[in-house]
Amino acid sequence: MHVAINALGVTNRSGTGRYAFGLIDGLMRIPTAAARFSVLVPSEFRVPRAWQSNPSIAFYSIATGGALQRIYFEQFRLPVWLRKIQPDVFHSPAFIAPVDAPKQVRQVVSIHDLAFAHFPETIPTLRLAYYRWAIPRSVQCATHILTDAHSVSEQVASEFDCKATISAVPLGADARLFHPHASDDDQAVLERYGIAAPYILFVGTREPRKNLPMLLYAFHAARERGFEAKLVLAGRDGWMQSQTKFAQEGVQRIGFVADEHMPALYRHASALAAPSLDEGFNLPTVEALACGTQVIASDIAVHREILGEQALFVSPHDSEGWVKALFALKERNGGLRTHPTITQPINTRDWTDVANDTLKIYEKTFGA
Repeated sequence: MHVAINALGVTNRSGTGRYAFGLIDGLMRIPTAAARFSVLVPSEFRVPRAWQSNPSIAFYSIATGGALQRIYFEQFRLPVWLRKIQPDVFHSPAFIAPVDAPKQVRQVVSIHDLAFAHFPETIPTLRLAYYRWAIPRSVQCATHILTDAHSVSEQVASEFDCKATISAVPLGADARLFHPHASDDDQAVLERYGIAAPYILFVGTREPRKNLPMLLYAFHAARERGFEAKLVLAGRDGWMQSQTKFAQEGVQRIGFVADEHMPALYRHASALAAPSLDEGFNLPTVEALACGTQVIASDIAVHREILGEQALFVSPHDSEGWVKALFALKERNGGLRTHPTITQPINTRDWTDVANDTLKIYEKTFGA
């Protein structure tokens, strides 16, 4: 079986980029039987040495430029490439498939969420227009659709009249990195970013769906009532958000944080705050729990599904509820956590589990 994967988004510093990286890394660490892989990566991506030594995978470096060049490549040049290498299965991990791909190539498409349909006001106009054109057509092209959660699978089945099989493959946290045991380098990582405990951590792109204005309002209200921790915002600048609103006392923006530094930030945080209006999965919540850190999450279907009883849930619209949750966190622990505590993490999946499940989907699609 020959599987091609479009990993051009692997350098994207957000969920879809981390998904592409985690999936490929997982595939490199499991037995893949007779499967071989052809993977498209952007020209600026440095292929890890461990991947290069795997004989079952070939990398194709592509210079795509900006957003328009990327769209042109995916819809016009990519079908030509597929006709040339002739894979049995082609996986598009970030919503969009080439609608003119060869008919004999069975397509797997990952649909992580339906924000473009349910929260269109949170997406820039031009991107929204492309999503509205491309995602429904990608669904129709697919033999198999992957989501990250059963609740999203239900949304996809309800939203689209599609013939494809839909499967939920929950994501994972790299067990080599995300665990509750403090490292000798933890303090150096905190100093690198200028962080001092106690702090509440937020991880994600600063964009409307993450619901940061509500969190900032609740945090400010809590500070006025004596809540002494800082709020640390980790993640890249996004879109449709005035950056001036983040410049308030007690709020610290540290920008994008590399994966290898995130465990230290999770381990020393009093809690991770995840106030999103909508998510397809929300990797930081699972990574934080794997590090033994408490999570306060918005009460939405996906969070309930993936976090179970491991998180404190508050409505994403209830700022006063978030204030109370912050103080409940302090009271429950006898004070805010300022150092790592060795706790039993939840039984999180590793990316090898994700890869094994996805490989089964490839095999099922190949035999369809």
